[in-house]
Amino acid sequence: MRDLVVTCVVQGRILVVALGIACAGYDLLTKFSFADVAIEWTRDHVFLAGSLITVVVTAITVASIIVRFGGLTIRRRGDGLELQYGLLDRTSRAVSSDALVGVAIRRNIIEMIFDRVRVSLVTSDGAGGLGQNLVLPSIPRRAANEALSLLDPDLADFRVLGSKGAVAAPRAVSLLGLIAAAAIAVWYVAMSLTSTVWLSLAAVLAAVLVAICSARVLATHFEVTSVAVIAHRHLTTEFEEHLRAGGLHVLRVCRLRRLPIRLVRLTYFAGFVRHRAGLTASDAEGLEIASAMRTAVRAGDEVRRVPSHLTEGSE
Repeated sequence: MRDLVVTCVVQGRILVVALGIACAGYDLLTKFSFADVAIEWTRDHVFLAGSLITVVVTAITVASIIVRFGGLTIRRRGDGLELQYGLLDRTSRAVSSDALVGVAIRRNIIEMIFDRVRVSLVTSDGAGGLGQNLVLPSIPRRAANEALSLLDPDLADFRVLGSKGAVAAPRAVSLLGLIAAAAIAVWYVAMSLTSTVWLSLAAVLAAVLVAICSARVLATHFEVTSVAVIAHRHLTTEFEEHLRAGGLHVLRVCRLRRLPIRLVRLTYFAGFVRHRAGLTASDAEGLEIASAMRTAVRAGDEVRRVPSHLTEGSE
């Protein structure tokens, strides 16, 4: 129960639910001609209204997350894991080791402070990511490490899982401050060029979107192990994704003109075609990824060539 309540806070669900409640409540009051009365009463009783709204929003948010993820259990099942969660609508999901394409770990600034992470199991049978490529609620870092070790020890070696979030939190907060300062600077520059507020706001939003897209590519780097390719990006949030080399289908390495860097783009299938792009300073990483992919394909071919009757009953 405590973990689910913390999930509401660290994932910002309270803010999302608050906006929904505010819109629905205003529409309901307007429909019954109580909007003006409610606004006037709120002005006269600011503290009481604020406390009441906070309690209602918090209660609805916590109740929704408990109903959805209540009774979460993770247990070993054969060569994979079985996950069950939900109070009213009980969801059961069995993830086999063969269907596992990779694992993604992420945490935001609040999760760094509370030393928690979110785990995504990227599977080949995921139906477009809608409840199939399973995203667990925010759970303690040690619990996530134990669960992934049961599923596949080779895919559980994450930097995020091996380090406390308190170490990375100051860096993330500093970067967030720089982003806020840059957004304010763009706003003032736009306001100096035009007096239209909407144009200035559009300029800020466009700059933020361009910065986010560029940062995602510029900050994504790849590492190669014997069985997996690791994509990691540590900015205001920390993100790491382990992809099995055998689950990668296409590798593209593009040389950027007059720049000593390469754009590496991986393609894999997890319910639909997905891509992961990052930059590297040389061709070495691309060659290592290609070598890992070839090794995985050869290993798979060797397994398929062995007659089934020779493997039956073997240790």
